[in-house]
Amino acid sequence: MDLSDIVAATDEPAFSVDHNSRIGHWNGAISRLFGLNPPEAEGRLCHRVLCGVDSFGNRYCGKNCPVLRMARRQEPIHRFKLTIQTAQGRRLQVWVSVIALPRAGSSQFDLIHLLSLVGERAQRSSDHCSLPDHQSRTLPQPGLLPMEQRLTRRELEVIRLLAVGQGTAQIAGLLFISPHTVRNHIQSIFGKLGAHTRLEAVALAQRLNLV
Repeated sequence: MDLSDIVAATDEPAFSVDHNSRIGHWNGAISRLFGLNPPEAEGRLCHRVLCGVDSFGNRYCGKNCPVLRMARRQEPIHRFKLTIQTAQGRRLQVWVSVIALPRAGSSQFDLIHLLSLVGERAQRSSDHCSLPDHQSRTLPQPGLLPMEQRLTRRELEVIRLLAVGQGTAQIAGLLFISPHTVRNHIQSIFGKLGAHTRLEAVALAQRLNLV
C-alpha cells in the first residue's frame, strides 16, 4: 500500500506532507472540510493552506513548523489542537494527529495528518460503537474468503497503524476508540492471521498485501 492509498483509505479528513512541507496527497474528506479540491492543495506549502494558529491565537503553522522539527529529531508527535482557516475564510478548531512514515533507504519522510473537528470525538466514537456487528464485517464466513476480506474494516485500520509503528494509545486516539477496544481488535487479528505477537501479525499482513 503506497502513501496515496493510505490517505485515501480513511474517511477522516487527511493529507500527507513531505519533508519540505509540501502537501503530497489530499483526500476527499479534507477537500470537503477546506473547500479545496486535491489539485488546488497538492504541491502547496502546508502552512499556506492551513494558516493554523494555536489556542492563544498565535501563528503555529509556518516555515519553521514544529511538527517537522519533531519528525526530523524522530520524536513522538502527540495529538494537538489547532485552529485552521478554510478556503472560504471560516475558522475551525480541530484535533490533529500525525503519523510519520520514513522513506525506505532515505533520511526523508512523509507525515500523514488526520483532522477531526473539536467536539465531534465523543459523537463519532458513539456512532462507531452503535454499528450492528453485521455492518462492521464484510461477510460472516471469513474462512471461505481471501484474507483481506476476513478482517473487518476496523481491523484493517488497526493492522495498518501497527505497521507504521503506532502503539495502543496512539491507535486509540487516531481511531477514536478506547485502548481496551484496540487490544480486542489486535487479539482478533492474531486469531485470524495465526500470529502470536504484533510484529508477527504485521509481517504476515505485509506478505498478504494487507499493508
